[in-house]
Amino acid sequence: MDDGEQLAADAEDPEAADEAVMDAPIQIFKATCIKGPNLKQPWLPDVQSVSGVDYIKLGKWDRDLTLFATGIPLNFAATKKRPSHNINVTWFEDMKKARQEACDSAVKKVIVEAAEAEGKPVPKRIRPARDDDQFLIGKTVMLDCPEVRNKEVLEPARQINFLWGTKSDLFMELTEANLSYVRHAIKESEPYVQQPKKGNFGSPKRMRKRGRKPKGDAEAPDLALDGEDDEPEGAAVEDE
Repeated sequence: MDDGEQLAADAEDPEAADEAVMDAPIQIFKATCIKGPNLKQPWLPDVQSVSGVDYIKLGKWDRDLTLFATGIPLNFAATKKRPSHNINVTWFEDMKKARQEACDSAVKKVIVEAAEAEGKPVPKRIRPARDDDQFLIGKTVMLDCPEVRNKEVLEPARQINFLWGTKSDLFMELTEANLSYVRHAIKESEPYVQQPKKGNFGSPKRMRKRGRKPKGDAEAPDLALDGEDDEPEGAAVEDE
């Protein structure tokens, strides 16, 4: 039974509806509430707790965060009365890039230390960090956040703890000082412009003008070169 059918049934039998309410299980919730500039109602953000420390989710399409940072409600579609408005700014991309670099650095440190401890050479290539590395290295990383300026310094540079992540949403340690920093950083950040993706036109062989192949080409099948195990599967090999 879907919600509509349930409502119809409750309307026909109010006593059954009252009984269902009376039999509802008792539940206790603890919620994090934020009050501050531009917020008419308390903001109940998405929060994760790690080792007793709360981390707040920061999303560019969050209605409360948009209002908190800019004082203007989030609006996806422009109308005659109200223009579109959002906080899709470069700050989010900058922080994700900084988080990736911090995670990569932490992975590199562990791999280098392990190789040195075992007396083995340090690998020439060290893979990028992955989300599941947090279970071996740690669930948080410290990011160096630059100062925020307008005509003057609004927020000094500082270090802020974020939850480990490579592609996931940003989760920042929840403190009043950090919220103040984020509010100014988002407000003063430039709009994010999506960079056009580089065209994937395939291999030069596919780019050739289709036509009758020379006789020699038919006698020379494509062969994988030895020692190219690092080439991604499906990658194009240029003809010599």
